[in-house]
Amino acid sequence: MKIRNARRRAMAIMLVVVILAVLAAVTAGLACAITADRQILDNHQHRLQATWLARSGLELACSRLLAGAKDYTGGSVELIPKSQIRIEVHPEKDSPQSFLVTCTARYPEGMKDGVEITLKRHLKRVTTGGRVTIEVTE
Repeated sequence: MKIRNARRRAMAIMLVVVILAVLAAVTAGLACAITADRQILDNHQHRLQATWLARSGLELACSRLLAGAKDYTGGSVELIPKSQIRIEVHPEKDSPQSFLVTCTARYPEGMKDGVEITLKRHLKRVTTGGRVTIEVTE
């Protein structure tokens, strides 16, 4: 009788160990999947932020060109923490009122998973009846 009870206990312990091992494997798999999904979401958020920062840089260049800063060549600006925006403005040779604006935004700056987005636009400063506007040409 004692041998039979000892066997039952050993089998029960083995069954519990197997169940715990399966649960541990499932939990580890879920943790890996959640971590991977989180990294994908972070990368998507960084790409979106960098895109909007690059667009903001283009808007900043447009505002400077609208204000009449003909010698504006661009610069570097940090609109939000951990961001870097480089703006380059090159006058086009065929027209003194046309410019090639290149804006490169990096977010988050200084991190290995940072995203860099570059946008280029051809802009033309147009004066009509005393009113100055910026047109996107291409």
